[in-house]
Amino acid sequence: ETETMGLSHSKDSKESMIVIVVLGAPTTAEGRPGPDLKQRLDHCLDILKSPFHASSHVAVTGGNPLSYGSSGVCSEGDCMERYLVEHGVPADKIIVEDRAIHTFHNALYVKTILRGRGLILKPGLPTLNLVVLTTDWHVERSMLCFAAAFSDAPNVTLLDPEVVPSDAKDHEVVSRKAKERMLIENWIPLCLAEEKGHPDMPGEGPAIAALFAMKSKITKTMPERTSEQTMRQNSL
Repeated sequence: ETETMGLSHSKDSKESMIVIVVLGAPTTAEGRPGPDLKQRLDHCLDILKSPFHASSHVAVTGGNPLSYGSSGVCSEGDCMERYLVEHGVPADKIIVEDRAIHTFHNALYVKTILRGRGLILKPGLPTLNLVVLTTDWHVERSMLCFAAAFSDAPNVTLLDPEVVPSDAKDHEVVSRKAKERMLIENWIPLCLAEEKGHPDMPGEGPAIAALFAMKSKITKTMPERTSEQTMRQNSL
């Protein structure tokens, strides 16, 4: 049996596992979650209450990316873990990634941790379902990054993301959405090239194929998914 930090499976087990991956966002000067990050963490706390996620684990991912506003007092990952534990999530259900400085790192470095714990890239493993949780303006790029990074992990399934709604009238949100288009078209290909030497980076062929497949899926399903979650939240 393999067992680390509450994540375990036996060689004969076919039971699938779910890991909710909460992506980092800026922290405050005191090392607490900033507004976007708090919304993501509170959304995570809400869905952990549902029967579907009763046995789910949570991966929190983010380093000290000072370039976009985190304070640097602690890593986003450590800040997120502390917040979840303070709100009742058992520490042994949380996986902490604390080095990522951008979204592709989030995906690749979480993959490294999961591989190190024997949960991916070995024959005969049960299905590992990943649920990416982030804000609506960030979700498309996030799903593309995770699809590419995990394209060589046959036992990994990316489930529909958990989407945290933002204020569409907020000028900063409008600006972010415009920037996202550029990042999706130009920045992700750069990441694939820059991380080519990373031991957990898949080959270029599988990564690009996964990008195209995810783009097609997003085009068909993402608006419907976001609308469904918005209605669910409004009914709470």
